[in-house]
Amino acid sequence: MIRYARKRMRTTDDGDEALLRVADMTGFAEHFPAEGVALAFNTINTIRHLPDDEDFLAHFGEMARVLRPDGIYVVGISLSAYELEEPSEDVWRGARGRCEVRQVVQYLPADRQGRMEQVLSHLAITRPGGVETRDDSYGLRAFNRKQWRALVRRSPLSIVEVTSDRGEAMQDHDGNYFLYVLRRAD
Repeated sequence: MIRYARKRMRTTDDGDEALLRVADMTGFAEHFPAEGVALAFNTINTIRHLPDDEDFLAHFGEMARVLRPDGIYVVGISLSAYELEEPSEDVWRGARGRCEVRQVVQYLPADRQGRMEQVLSHLAITRPGGVETRDDSYGLRAFNRKQWRALVRRSPLSIVEVTSDRGEAMQDHDGNYFLYVLRRAD
């Protein structure tokens, strides 16, 4: 992905080139200037790949070190409504030239004790030479509204806005996806 992004990268309006790096979410600040990032984003539940609260807090600490005083960090996260959620499924399709990709993703809800949503992924890649399949499963850390807000309060960041995926101001509640706009708490 980084190689693709670098090929497509252009300079910003002010002539600066964006920094593209591969790093762990809990140890990336060394790759960026301190207080040098104006905007960072982590959407579509990617942050939920961190397995426990300690890793989330380490991640938030890294973000606080790289964000400018007026910088913002946008986190997209689905909040769990434990015991009310049903298993669900998404189907994604895409094509480029003679390559087609179809992904079926199944989500098995978390419970309040284990707090891990189980994800099962089946990927089918169709090319002129045949079909290749890839199967994977992994867990995503689950939070309800109260757990998420409590974790952010323990971090060096604070919530300044909650929006829908379209940027409309919202009141967050369990069972939905939101974008949280975070800033350094200092």
